[in-house]
Amino acid sequence: MTVDGNRADIRSWTVMRGIAALAVVLFHFKIHIAYPIASIPVIGAVIFHGDLGVDMFFILSGFVMTYVYGLPAPKTRFNFRKFYIRRLARIYPVHVVTLLGALVMLSAGSILGFVQVDRTQLLWAVPIQLLLLHGIIPNTAATLNYPSWSVSSEMLAYLLFPAFALLYRTVRFPSILVVISLTMLYVMMDLTSLAAFGAIRVSTEFILGMGLCLLLRDRRHSVAGPVAMMLGFAIFIVTVNLEGPRSVAIVGLAVAISGAFVGHQDRPATLPVRMLTYLGQISYSLYMVHALIEAPGFRIAQMVTGASKDHHGLGVLAVMVIAAIVAAALLYHIVEQPCRHMLVAFADRRNGGDKHR
Repeated sequence: MTVDGNRADIRSWTVMRGIAALAVVLFHFKIHIAYPIASIPVIGAVIFHGDLGVDMFFILSGFVMTYVYGLPAPKTRFNFRKFYIRRLARIYPVHVVTLLGALVMLSAGSILGFVQVDRTQLLWAVPIQLLLLHGIIPNTAATLNYPSWSVSSEMLAYLLFPAFALLYRTVRFPSILVVISLTMLYVMMDLTSLAAFGAIRVSTEFILGMGLCLLLRDRRHSVAGPVAMMLGFAIFIVTVNLEGPRSVAIVGLAVAISGAFVGHQDRPATLPVRMLTYLGQISYSLYMVHALIEAPGFRIAQMVTGASKDHHGLGVLAVMVIAAIVAAALLYHIVEQPCRHMLVAFADRRNGGDKHR
């Protein structure tokens, strides 16, 4: 998730996105590894709950959209058309390319006899996913490029952004909706899977991020911010290691995001920070492409190493993660960035050079 302009260019957020995307990758890849990753002190539990990185993306999206665009209201100069085109330009090219990649791989796997293809299901799934409805319509989320269900749900949140803004304008006190969002997350989190009610969960976390932004938008503190960020991550790490409520772990992530915002300062970055920042820049492509590396990658590793299915070593895991990052970098520079710039430039020309938001 990247926003327009430099207004939300907060390095800590970018680093967080990179770490979150990597956590999701490890969460999905761990099932192919024989080593009991969950037993690794501290980070094992974080990897085991790496799917919560998706929740961090959703909260951060609501926060950043509100920070950049404020609360758009009807009959204002807010350019809704431009807003939606920019959001679509951000997510759709990579979605289409990875969807086509999944189709090619599935077809090749079917020809080689590695997988069986339900063509009826496929004929139903492809148009649904092209229309970004698979995070909303039941039983279509896990077909083809399975991580992309969240893109569908997030696009719904973008579409509802004006409605969410109206909700905040009506309630007037952001803290009320923040408390309601946290309560809903506490009730929902352990009832069913993420994808099963993704649209509701995404909307709840998006609203939570919006509320946090409204509460904190005029606050800056060079000391309190970093302390809150570290406290938030501590809450997350302790909660997942003690197998506490996942909703509490998400609260920790929300606190960390808020702390990064409050304590944001422009400072020279060290090499590790620059590397993590770049990982954050390609995080969306990494999130979207890693499933396409997973299926053939571990299959090839099985043939090369002779390991039984899903009993690979940590070395194979490292190779697969590196392959996913390399693929993400290529996707980012060849598809994501060029297509986004091209579509945004086209939208700007259609708007006659209109510069208002």
